[in-house]
Amino acid sequence: MGLFHAKKALELKPNDISLQEYLLLYHTLPDKLLSDQEAEQLAKNILKFDPNNSAALNALKDIKNSIL
Repeated sequence: MGLFHAKKALELKPNDISLQEYLLLYHTLPDKLLSDQEAEQLAKNILKFDPNNSAALNALKDIKNSIL
């Protein structure tokens, strides 16, 4: 599933945590197809439903480290 299709799928199912986690993967790519802002928003939303979600916690940690 490409980035465009993942975003479209999330539009159809905005509360689907697995889709949000999948989108976070695009932030970890070398080309960073997902901006820090988009990744942070997704991660924070995921943590509302699953406070121990490792993908979201790692994304926020990576964003914080990239700012420093």
